[in-house]
Parts: sequence; C-alpha cells; structure tokens
Amino acid sequence: MLRNFLYFLLSLPIILLVFSFGFNYTVPLLLSNKTEIVINTTNNLCYPLQTFDFQKGSWAVYLVLSNEDKKNFQKIIPSMERNVLCTNDRKVLEDIKKVPFRKTGGDMATVTSYLCVEENNQVVATLPIAITEQYCGFQLRGYGWLEASSSNMKEHLQQFKPVYFPIVLLW
Repeated sequence: MLRNFLYFLLSLPIILLVFSFGFNYTVPLLLSNKTEIVINTTNNLCYPLQTFDFQKGSWAVYLVLSNEDKKNFQKIIPSMERNVLCTNDRKVLEDIKKVPFRKTGGDMATVTSYLCVEENNQVVATLPIAITEQYCGFQLRGYGWLEASSSNMKEHLQQFKPVYFPIVLLW
C-alpha cells in the first residue's frame, strides 16, 4: 500500500506536466502574500512600483491572470494562450515603474489577477490587478482602486512572455 502511494507521489509531477501542457495552463503556487507597499501620491497620481530599484539585483515580474482576465487580455493580444506571463527585462520593468496611476477614491469589487514582483527569487510585492480593454489598474488595501492614467501599462504588459512551466512557485 505504501509503495503504491510512493509511486503515485513520484508520478504526480509527470502527470501535472502532461496535463498542463495539454491545456495551456500554468498553476501558480503563491506561497507569499506581501501586498504592503508604500506609495507616495501627488495630485492624485502615484507610481506603485517606484520604490523598486530594477537596476540592482535580479528581478522578475509575473502577471498571473484569472480566466476572465485572460479572456480580456486575449482581446488585446489574440495569440495569448497562457495564464501566467513573466518578464525580467529591465527596460520593460523601468517603463512599468514610470506609468502614472490615478487614485479614483473608489474600489474595484472583484480583482482576481495579480502582478507578483520578485527580487532575487523572493516575492517582495503582490499587487491585485484588473485588465480589460477599457482600463487597467491595481486594487490596493489602504489606497483603493488605482487606475493607469494611460494605455501605456497595457502596452508594457504585452511585452511579457508566456510561462510554459506547468507549476510556478512564487515565494
């Protein structure tokens, strides 16, 4: 009995690998939920990623899309088939850092996707994000709904590359 269970445990990664490639889906395992970031606001504008120095260290940003946001994102990029995208391109990261967001004073009811920022393979921030054809923004505790004040954010997100691994560990 124990031997069969061990065989099952050893074969589980292979089963997940075959299963996820067949269905174009990546399972993100977020083991950290660091959402507390300090944002300086001026005239209702803010830059949520301004505190990160993308020029030093090893950085990666993952965009983890819910099924609904994936459908919305596919309207922007029709060839997009994966639910997890990533970039470690410093130019893209610096460009995203410079995108201004407007404090709306409201809240977005359901935000199920997130942007996960990693420094040296450790999660330093997780920002709930919503993306549609009309808007893109973050829903942050203490700040509310922050909407990108230009379409540049979606253009930068389009430069992220799909993640083809079946499981992505984010800690």
